[in-house]
Amino acid sequence: MGLRVILPYLLVCYLFFYYKWAEGYVKLSKEEDLELEEQLKRLNKPSVKTIKTKYGELYDCVDFYKQPAFDHPLLKNHNFHPEGLIHGFKGYIKLSKEEDLELEEQLKRLNKPSVKTIKTKYGELYDCVDFYKQPAFNHPLLKNHNFHPEMRSASIPKRGGGCPIGTVPIRRTTKDDLIRAKFHSEMYASKLNPLIKEQPGTRFALARTKLNIDYDGVGADISVWNIPVNSSQYTAGRIKISNGAESLEAGWMVNPDLYGDGRTHMYIFTNAGQSPCFNAQCGYVHLRPDMPVDGIIDPVSSYGGNTFVLTLAIYQDVVKKDWFLKMTKDHTDIGFWPSKIFTNLGNTANQTEWGGEVFSPLGVPAPGMGSGHELEEDTTKDAIFANANIVVNNTIVNPPRDLKLLVDSFKYDVRNEGNVGDGINYLIIYGGVGGGTGS
Repeated sequence: MGLRVILPYLLVCYLFFYYKWAEGYVKLSKEEDLELEEQLKRLNKPSVKTIKTKYGELYDCVDFYKQPAFDHPLLKNHNFHPEGLIHGFKGYIKLSKEEDLELEEQLKRLNKPSVKTIKTKYGELYDCVDFYKQPAFNHPLLKNHNFHPEMRSASIPKRGGGCPIGTVPIRRTTKDDLIRAKFHSEMYASKLNPLIKEQPGTRFALARTKLNIDYDGVGADISVWNIPVNSSQYTAGRIKISNGAESLEAGWMVNPDLYGDGRTHMYIFTNAGQSPCFNAQCGYVHLRPDMPVDGIIDPVSSYGGNTFVLTLAIYQDVVKKDWFLKMTKDHTDIGFWPSKIFTNLGNTANQTEWGGEVFSPLGVPAPGMGSGHELEEDTTKDAIFANANIVVNNTIVNPPRDLKLLVDSFKYDVRNEGNVGDGINYLIIYGGVGGGTGS
């Protein structure tokens, strides 16, 4: 948090130190005026929040990495990292030389040469990387793969025109992104089972199938929301399919520590073997040149107004046993997880679920879930999974009416509405206002 510097203040300082508080006024030269403007740009960084004290002072809440200290020429290539990005504690983390070198190696593996770079209207950078050089193929079990997917041109217009045929959009990764992603992947994987005291801070509201049959897929039209969260918090709505400790998720998430902003992003989570990860960093093979898996979702739903949905499904190729991520109403394949990266899911899944999840450090009021409001039995106000479905024996069917409902906080709720028709078909609703603390 830094005190906002205003032009009059700089002018006063300038006059005091250089003109000994001369009477009258001093007319700055054009060069001097430009220099002051440059100083203002360096000092007043973009803020996520501004606080005004009772004395009228303005303090801008500035990203740790953008504070004025790092304008110092000797700190340009620093490796300091705030613990606030990880557990919500104050201070910073200093990486060891070995850890820093490992991150540099990871950056080389992740940021491949691109044939084109697309900058979104939100400032995100996506590199159009050759299909065969995407991060998925860094996975040791995919080194000698023989995947040769049919390359298709962009069918949905996107800002920047999408990537060329034969390439896929991969979000540009920085060292800070890696640190955040590593921590959150490890933390997220450790918090997949709700209702246990060993995972304080995580809240769930889930509708889950029973463990008595094999499932070939799960899907739904997921309403997308943007719920305010603070640093070290997240809120999400997702579908999930699993077998034992291995699982795949897809949905939307607001997670400032993971993405570096407070916007709603699409996400996938891969929990396979010893290296769980978000998005395209470990074993997920992306196919589409026009649809990234971690992009900002806009517009989002408004309470009592328009509802915007993200149509997602995770289905298994019952012949090759690979798991495909499908998107849009026509179930377009946008990527897949090769079966060889799994142990349990390499064969089949034995559980599916739909629901919301939030996280907040102990003692900090938890954020809202879903729409951020109590359930109203109104699809314009509740967070919904419309057209919820499962795949059994390679056939898309409705979920069973005896879904197990799991809620681990009185602040949240989930309801299995069943087949309501009206184009919504099978409906599951969830959400809550948040505000709870403790385990």
